[in-house]
Amino acid sequence: MSFANTPDPPYYAVVFTSRRTEIDADGYGSTADFMVELASKQTGFKVPGKKAD
Repeated sequence: MSFANTPDPPYYAVVFTSRRTEIDADGYGSTADFMVELASKQTGFKVPGKKAD
């Protein structure tokens, strides 16, 4: 019995962490949006907790 239908390995994960400050709150948000836009163009990009279309 298989748990999930997944592609063959290898698997990769990219985790980005940062420490926010009050200095550039608007810049942080626009940069985060841009990072998601770029990442979403990569094959296999997934947003944690979001179901596939």
